[in-house]
Amino acid sequence: MPQSGKALEPGTTYGARVASRARTSTTVLAMIGTSGELSMEATMRTMRAGAVVLALLVSCWAVGNLVVRAQVTSHDNNIAIMDNCLPGDTGWNPTGGCGLKPHQGDVPFAEFGALLVSPLTIPPNGALIGHPSWRNEPSYLTVDEGKTVHVTNKGGRTHTFTEVASYGGGFVAGLNIGLTQAPACSPALAVPLAPGATDQLTGLAPGLHKFQCCIHPWMRAAIRVTAD
Repeated sequence: MPQSGKALEPGTTYGARVASRARTSTTVLAMIGTSGELSMEATMRTMRAGAVVLALLVSCWAVGNLVVRAQVTSHDNNIAIMDNCLPGDTGWNPTGGCGLKPHQGDVPFAEFGALLVSPLTIPPNGALIGHPSWRNEPSYLTVDEGKTVHVTNKGGRTHTFTEVASYGGGFVAGLNIGLTQAPACSPALAVPLAPGATDQLTGLAPGLHKFQCCIHPWMRAAIRVTAD
């Protein structure tokens, strides 16, 4: 008779005990199989979620790359001259006022003046910084040869968009802090653009062209013209 390390319970035959153990083993195997299936399903869900995240990251990279290219190479060839002068601020009145509509601008004249310089330059307050709201958008543009570039003053102050050989000061001496006036920025040569006015740049030769405002000389731009 087969030996067992445990005595049989009263009324239990050896065959019944073997059958019971077989059923227990079958149940355990079934549980292991079910656990494996659940684990595999969880793994597949994780992999699917990872694939979705990866696809989103790739899409974000593609869109970001497209935006960067759009900022550098414009298909509409437009440049907007911008400022955010505060309409109704009387500080702007002695120099032409602010032509923006109410709620379009929020920079008072006092703030404009305070940001012209910085105590962190060498020497302190000895170099022109300028308010960042006075800007060209975009400030760098690549266009094909033969294309016309449209420059529109969308701010509330008068500006110029003047081509210069080197960036320098303008024709307003008080805004030329640390700068020598660029020769092209004489009042006789620089064409003022009133708020809403548009200028068209045509016939630009291949190469890099530098432009600046001859009133607010920190407003700079560059246009790169590529040959066909």
